[in-house]
Amino acid sequence: MTALNQHRIYYFAWVRETAGRDEEVLDLPEGSTGDAVLDYLLSTYPALEERREKLNLAINQEHADWSTPVQAGDELAVFPPVTGG
Repeated sequence: MTALNQHRIYYFAWVRETAGRDEEVLDLPEGSTGDAVLDYLLSTYPALEERREKLNLAINQEHADWSTPVQAGDELAVFPPVTGG
């Protein structure tokens, strides 16, 4: 049996609006990557699919690729592209 690890996931901008929440706790199997988070998001909030390519991930407040492993207790954030100057 694979152990589950809890992760707090935060949503920003139109991701938050689409999900209808600011954050939630997500249980992921040990050894998961950001791809598991993306799979969860797309299955739980299907409206995100049309903007899938614009979704970004941060792990512990650092930009990360979706293929990055997530560790127990990591703080995750999903957000659109960031612009500014």
